[in-house]
Amino acid sequence: MTRYHLRYFLLFAGVLLMMGCGRMISKAKDQAEDMAEAKQPITEELELETDDSLPVPELTGTGIGTGRGVDLYWTPVGDADTYEIQAGKGGEFNETLIISLDDGESGHCLAAGLEDEEEYAFRIRTRYVKGDEIIRSEWSSPVTQTFYEARVDDDVAAPFDITCLMDQGEGLLIQWKKPEYCTGFEIFRSYTGKGSWVRLADEIEPGKPSRVSYDDIEFDESISPVYYMVRTVLEENGVRKVSPFDEVITAEFQETLTVRPARSAFPSGESLQLTALYGWGKGEGLKWSAVNEDVASVDQDGLVTGVGHGSTRIIASLPDSSQETSSTVIIDRKNPEPLKKYKQPFAYDEKNKVYRKKTVSEKNKAVVLVTGDLMSMKSQMNAAWNEKDQSYVFNDSFRYVKDLIRSADLAAGNLETLVSPTWSYCSEINYLDGRPVCNTTPRFLDALKDVGFDVLTMSNNHNADWGTGAAMDTVRNADRYGFMHTGLYTSEKEDRTLAVDVNGIRIGFLAYDGGGLGFNHREETWDPEDVNTILNAYSRERAEADIKALKEKGAEFIIVCMHWGTINTTEYNELQEEAAKELADLGADYIAGSHPHLIQKYVEIEASDGRKVPCIYCMGNFITSLSSLEGQRDSVLMRLVLKRNDQGKVVLADNTYIPCHVYSTALGDPFAVVPMIKELSPDLKLSSRDRILKRIKDSIGKDIKIYKP
Repeated sequence: MTRYHLRYFLLFAGVLLMMGCGRMISKAKDQAEDMAEAKQPITEELELETDDSLPVPELTGTGIGTGRGVDLYWTPVGDADTYEIQAGKGGEFNETLIISLDDGESGHCLAAGLEDEEEYAFRIRTRYVKGDEIIRSEWSSPVTQTFYEARVDDDVAAPFDITCLMDQGEGLLIQWKKPEYCTGFEIFRSYTGKGSWVRLADEIEPGKPSRVSYDDIEFDESISPVYYMVRTVLEENGVRKVSPFDEVITAEFQETLTVRPARSAFPSGESLQLTALYGWGKGEGLKWSAVNEDVASVDQDGLVTGVGHGSTRIIASLPDSSQETSSTVIIDRKNPEPLKKYKQPFAYDEKNKVYRKKTVSEKNKAVVLVTGDLMSMKSQMNAAWNEKDQSYVFNDSFRYVKDLIRSADLAAGNLETLVSPTWSYCSEINYLDGRPVCNTTPRFLDALKDVGFDVLTMSNNHNADWGTGAAMDTVRNADRYGFMHTGLYTSEKEDRTLAVDVNGIRIGFLAYDGGGLGFNHREETWDPEDVNTILNAYSRERAEADIKALKEKGAEFIIVCMHWGTINTTEYNELQEEAAKELADLGADYIAGSHPHLIQKYVEIEASDGRKVPCIYCMGNFITSLSSLEGQRDSVLMRLVLKRNDQGKVVLADNTYIPCHVYSTALGDPFAVVPMIKELSPDLKLSSRDRILKRIKDSIGKDIKIYKP
């Protein structure tokens, strides 16, 4: 601190204390924690003359992310020695604070000591010291910001996948996905995106399902764009904490008429609502027409009904015909042909209702791989599209795990998508009624078959996304490609258990949507008989009957695949734990979980008969394009080695895991699944390998070891 500044500070410190001034401003460079020595408050009574020839800085933005004050941002100008910032309330500026900046450093400070939910105005000017003379510029234009006091905690997870939906007819609908641990949310609006954030609500209930909504019906339609921020609220033991702000969402007035979805597919006899957007929401009074009415008809609200086969454009135009746009609908889209004819390593024994491996690699020994969610999402489909051939090819995504999976005697994974070309793919419609829908082309099954998967477990929360027809299409397509499968069915006569004889060892598979998960509430519109017949929700009674049926088929080792838990958390919940104990007591020999999108812990459960039953609560996403949270592209391949011992009993002789990760691209291959064990991916130099390995190890725990080739 200069001698002059020190003398200046001592002269007026007493005055400020008497005034009860508690405000401080601190530098972002010091993490807004400590006051720098050169920052000294002064009073307006000592204001000197201004020089209107000096450059006037501007406050470029205000922020409320710290919860301890208002962040102020500006760009340094000229060769100013310091800056003065005033904070005012009620139309009056009553305090000046001096800010020193290092040369070339962008301006950022924190105005603290403010009153909660009070609106403040701030302005800034330059300050030059020449000998004993102080020269100031004019004040900048003021900016305003209400202060919202909060305890910001980096450990409180922020909302994610925040979107703004403008098709609700009234207001702007903001939606986001909630983290597991939360008690509420706060939402803020700004018309600049750089400040003047106003809190619209601070007690938004989390509710169900995983997406939370807020409808802003009071925004100013004369201003575009509009910005929103959302943060999580977590109240524990009387302490209220909030997450940092993670992203800003923008909503803009639409000058151009658009129709959503731009492309869709559904069966004849079914209907789909199109939405025309113009301005801030749905276009009103539009004219709708179908180019080919033999394929589909459309009413004047945009509801399209399939009446034939083929495709047609549906046209929407403004009332004055100044703009028009169109959407393509495909009615009764056909299955594409498989890329090739695949060998079927298993044959079905109709008499015993058991599949048998045609070739025996080693009698009374079976190497089995089991993994988590096999997802086919919008980004994956877009990357797999071959414009020249007008077809999808996903095979390159599995290039680095092909040898590994094919080396097993049996490989199983959870198919977390519908496979029904009759209905819209997720590349065409990936959200419906605010909830995600998962549906892909049968060409995704080409890739799974080619890489070496034999068994698909198919019970998951997306089974009901497009109705009963799409669910049954999925089963038929799995059959068409020769997969063994369980968990999704076409009729009450279908066998609900899967038994597979591998090298003389009979393995049973079961798959349930469990832990109270449900089917995204879409099954609520189904006939109850269809729910019970087609879907496979977990219950103790159903599992008990199925395990008994498998043992009657001679199953010697039963693997139960459970789709359960809370998404986007590495912690398993009480319902998972209860179901796992039930399954162990009922006779399950191995429990493999999916759905949370993050790897969860491996444990061993003591069954009522004294057996130690391995349980991996979640194996992660084996293939996905999800990236909202770190770890969503991590997965494990559980490697089970089953042997028949000297007493003739099948035992788990070896139990390890192979850590994997999905890279957006690996040597040009999109969404490539790569084993994180160096010996299994020697050609790839991956700087992130150690970090990913540590994350996977931390999630799965120390009770199981990594496979050593």
